This record gives sequence, structure tokens and C-alpha cells, in this order.
Amino acid sequence: MKIDFNIALNAKAMLAYWDKDLICRFASKAYADWLGLDLAVVVNKMHVSQILGSSYERAANYFRTAQKHDVYITLCSTTSPCGRYAQAEIDFSPDEVNGAVIGFYARVTERTKIDDFLDEDNYLSKSLNIPPLNEHQLSEIVDTLKSCLLSEFPGISSIAKKHFISESKLKRDFKKQYNHSLFSFYRNLQMELADQYLKEKKYNKNQLALMFNFANPSNFSVCYQKYLKEKENEQLIADMNKKNEEQYKTFIEQAPLAIAMLDKHLSIMAVSQKWITDYELEETAVINKHIFEVLPETKTLFCEIYNRCLLGHSDKNEEALTEKKDGSPGWIRWDIRPWYLNTDEIGGIMIYTEDITKFKLKEEQNRHIAEILRKTSELSRIGTWTRNCRTNHIEWSDVLKDILEVPADFTPSTNGIMDFYREGASRELMEQSLQDAFEKGASFDIEVELISAKGNLKLVRIVGYPEFYNGKCENISGIFQDISYNNTINWPSAGINWAFKGR
Repeated sequence: MKIDFNIALNAKAMLAYWDKDLICRFASKAYADWLGLDLAVVVNKMHVSQILGSSYERAANYFRTAQKHDVYITLCSTTSPCGRYAQAEIDFSPDEVNGAVIGFYARVTERTKIDDFLDEDNYLSKSLNIPPLNEHQLSEIVDTLKSCLLSEFPGISSIAKKHFISESKLKRDFKKQYNHSLFSFYRNLQMELADQYLKEKKYNKNQLALMFNFANPSNFSVCYQKYLKEKENEQLIADMNKKNEEQYKTFIEQAPLAIAMLDKHLSIMAVSQKWITDYELEETAVINKHIFEVLPETKTLFCEIYNRCLLGHSDKNEEALTEKKDGSPGWIRWDIRPWYLNTDEIGGIMIYTEDITKFKLKEEQNRHIAEILRKTSELSRIGTWTRNCRTNHIEWSDVLKDILEVPADFTPSTNGIMDFYREGASRELMEQSLQDAFEKGASFDIEVELISAKGNLKLVRIVGYPEFYNGKCENISGIFQDISYNNTINWPSAGINWAFKGR
């Protein structure tokens, strides 16, 4: 690793270099200033243990065993030589020559300035070639998520601070490694444990919904069914990787999914009937032809991905915009990964795709309708709402927020929404209506009582319309109307004194 030392010496960043004996041989002026020492006192004299303090013992094994590209990032709480207490993140990267580590580069970032540093010092980050999170760091993040399974999701900001990583790097590197967002991965960990408990008959679904902090059992059921479906698909792909070439072919040809099997030269070896149908190739001979000869319009999008998967990587995308043969836009999701011969040698790649264009076009149409409803609802005092069942993202119109008396910047989530509905018949009716919508595709038009964020009792009419795709509820939306002024509400004799708790 090479750095322009003239730039580094005067950089705002705190940079240093320790030799194999862990003696500082270079330090930027900013680093010396932070220590409260002259450069002459630091360079060629200071040992790394004077910086790490009690953290040195934990890092000592890294210095003894570090190899090329091994990066160690530690959080150090210490009193600097000038007597000032501080917390800092230190990134150590080995300096390797002819296979031997001869020293370590270090970047020191004061705890309170990390986020600013990562933004302002983008040039130096690139110069230092800071790698993605390593396996050990990712494992620690997963351990943090596992420790919260029976409480609640700790939040990205909290996780980033605990592991001393910027939020953007945490989200980007975690998604790249696991093909899941942190929250989605966290939910899957919960569902994995729930699956075990259900098989062992330790708890029922209602108990697990409460245990895993779901707003109601129906939400838990939706999440659990999604987990089982993903697990089934993953197991399906995992089973493929255990079969030889002929077994692959037989399996793919009979599979109900859109799957294609290519050899390492990207020639098509086998395809499922669903794949033929999805790509409108009923009248085309595809076996033994190059994939881009059959589907030339896909080359721009997939050429690099296929080549990367032939090296042993996997690639997954839940929603990608593509161009169809007729030039019209289309959306697909895919899962592409290598398949192996009995010798563990990569034999080619397996491609699973699903055309989700109809669903996306419906989604776009719904957005247009929602905009019309939003404008008219402001006049008629009718709120609108929508929930994406794949992402659990919820949107409320301004009128709906006004009815519920929550702040204009309030962001609704699946946790706590049911607390608005008056306990008893109203809440039970709402929960049952949503469950029937999710599981059976049943629309609903109901009147229920709720308590606003400011403690006011209201009677509202709620209409919901579920949208199903491939047998799953993908979206549910509807209207929300305050009808209190047209009806008489029976207030409880004890009165109401509900405080808004940030739901």
C-alpha cells in the first residue's frame, strides 16, 4: 500500500505507520496534534501500546499473525499522552513486501468525528484502499443481531455505533455479503428460531408473535410464511448443487420455476418449461446455443454478472428494470449462482428468474390512483394508506395523519399500529380483517373506534383492498375516513387519558 506522504503529512486525517516492532515511523501533523505532542516525540519513539492502552492486549494477536490484506479495526478508549481522554477508531492495514509483513499503516479517527471524517476524507479513504468489512466484523454484527432476537431490532444507527462503522458502509457491505438488509436478516434469524420452537412444540404462533415483538399474530404469520417460502427456494437451489449434471438437467426440465442451466461457456444445457414460456421461446430451439444468441437483449445487463458467477460468486436481485424484446420496460427478479461437478469444479451457472412486470405496472397504476385520491381526499377529509407486504413499508396520507393526530413527519411502522385501535371489539375486528386480507385476499369495509395520538376517541371507516401475485399478498391499500361527527360514540365512564408514545 503506497500513500503520497506529502499529502498525508498535512492531511486533516490522523495517519500513522508502525514498523514490525510496532514503533511509530511516520505520523501526520493532525495525529501528533491530537496526541498533544510534537512529531519529534512521536516518530521513531512511540510504541503502539501507548495508543491502544488496554485495547493493546486484544489486538496483539493481530500484529503477530497478520497477513496481506488483513485489516483490523478496533475501538480504543484511552488517555492520550497529553492527558486528554478520548475514544477513537483505529484501522490497521499490513505493509507487505515479498510475502512478509514489515509494518502497519494506521488511520485514527476520533469517536465523535467518525461520520464527518468518512464524508470529508473520501479521497484518503480511496488512497488507503479501505476494504469491505471482513468476515470477523460481519460475524460480530450477526452476533449483535442474534443477541436481540427476543427484544427488538436495535436499529442501524445503534449497530453502526457499536461496531464503529458508518451507517452507509454497514448497510452496503452487509447487503453485499448476505443479500439481505440488516432488518430482513434479523427477521429471518427470528423466523429460524421460531421454526425450531414450532417443530419442537414449545410455543404456538400467538406466543411467538409476542415473544418476537410483532404487533399481532397475523403479522407474525405473514413473516413466517415468507421465511418458509424463501427457505424452500434456498433448499431447492442447495439441492441442485448436490446433484450431478444429468440430475440437474432432469430436475430443471421438470421444475415449476423459470430456471436455465448453462455450461461454463454460457451455452444452454437445460431449461424449464416456465423459462421457455416467460421468455416467449416456444418456437425456438435453445439447447446448446449461447445464452446471448437466444436472448441478445440481456447481454448488457448480465454479461458481467455471468462472468463473476463463473468464478464462484452468486448474484441476487429482487427487482431490476430491464428492456423487453419489443423495447418496452419490464421488471424481473433473479438468483444466479454456479453449479458444480462431482469434483467440486464449477461446471457452469444456474439462472432462476421471475417476471414481475405485471405486478410493477399495477404498482405504478396504484401510485397514480393514490395521487388522485390524495388530492380529492384533502377536500373530502378521506385519508389513504398503503402497505407493501414484501418490505413492510407503510405510507399514510397527510389527511390520515391529521385524523390520527400524529405529527406530519410521523413514519408509520408495523410495530404499534394496532395500539391506535380501541382495545376489544374494534381492535379484534381490525386484526381479523387484515388477517383475512393477507391470507385469503378478502377486501374489507369496516367501522371501528380508535384513540388518536392526542387521546381523542374517534369512529372511523376503513376500507382495504389486497393485491395478490403468484398466490401471495404483495400489497394492501385503502381509505380511512373519520365519521365521528355523523355518529354517536359511547365514551367509557372512566374517561380517556391516552398519551402519544411515538407510535
